Amino acid sequence: MTRTLFLGAIVFGLMLSEARVSRRHERQLLARGAVQPPGDAYRTMAVLYPLCFAALVGEGLWWASRATPAAPGGPAWWVSGLLLFLASKWLKYWAIGSLGDRWSFKVIVEPGRPLVHTGPYRYLRHPNYVAVVGELVGA
Repeated sequence: MTRTLFLGAIVFGLMLSEARVSRRHERQLLARGAVQPPGDAYRTMAVLYPLCFAALVGEGLWWASRATPAAPGGPAWWVSGLLLFLASKWLKYWAIGSLGDRWSFKVIVEPGRPLVHTGPYRYLRHPNYVAVVGELVGA
């Protein structure tokens, strides 16, 4: 139970720090004349993304309250989830680093600036979306 709460606190702490960076970048982008294209799903995702993690923490607490001790030498399935979560965070932060101040939670585009084709964008069109799915599956 303590492990679940600890991991949940880490996940939400990272989410809050990412939100802080996103807000700073949004202000900078908008000050430079960037625009938000119509149809952005930000409002929906702003609710669903943290809600998914809250549900996962709740599920973890529920299972922890009913769990029987694992057999010694048995599989530690949580390790694979942790590794996927960490790999997904690495991909997300690589994407953020590649976009620099052009990254935010919202889709905001600066007219006239070329697309980024460095970092994970050499291999994936939307690495941040892949990372978000990996975070959820890993958690």
